[in-house]
Amino acid sequence: SVSASTDNVICAGTSVTFTASPVNGGTTPTYQWYKGANPIGGANGNTYTTTGLLNGDVITVLLTSSLASACVSGNPALSNSITFTVNPLPSVSFSGLPANICNNTPVITLTGNQAPSGTFSGPGINNLGNGTATFTAAFSGGAGVKNITYTYSNGTCSNSNTQQVTVVQMPGVSFTGLPSTMCLNAAAVTLAGSPLGGSF
Repeated sequence: SVSASTDNVICAGTSVTFTASPVNGGTTPTYQWYKGANPIGGANGNTYTTTGLLNGDVITVLLTSSLASACVSGNPALSNSITFTVNPLPSVSFSGLPANICNNTPVITLTGNQAPSGTFSGPGINNLGNGTATFTAAFSGGAGVKNITYTYSNGTCSNSNTQQVTVVQMPGVSFTGLPSTMCLNAAAVTLAGSPLGGSF
């Protein structure tokens, strides 16, 4: 017989392990797993694991006993079948997050495509509870790549979308050479900026 590690009603992408429990299989039985009428390439052990089940898929296994044919009948033997109902994952995305942002950028708003449902998570995130959130670069833990995730469940299946934003540290900028007061007829002064490469 064949058993599955989950219910036969699942969400798309769920990992399911099937286990064959042979009767009179002998010491070295052989297995061939099937999806519908088609043998599954490389699926020749007493277990079979997949994340690729589709709605209506039927899984069976064909067992060939290693016992002498005189000792067993119905060899090879086809197992019971398990038929799966596979529910699709909800479509999940969000907008508002740039690829790069300076650490002194004001708060920006993110909006999920399933608003007013869904939640945001990640550094610098303030989840507003209505399918939107704010992201503050200054509160995201410093410069670097940040992963922001939006998650939504329709009550049957859940899905998430993760995007990356790179927070860039603003350079310190200063210049010298400018007196606090000058006469109208004073000679020109030279200003020197730091770091080099900027403009006045």
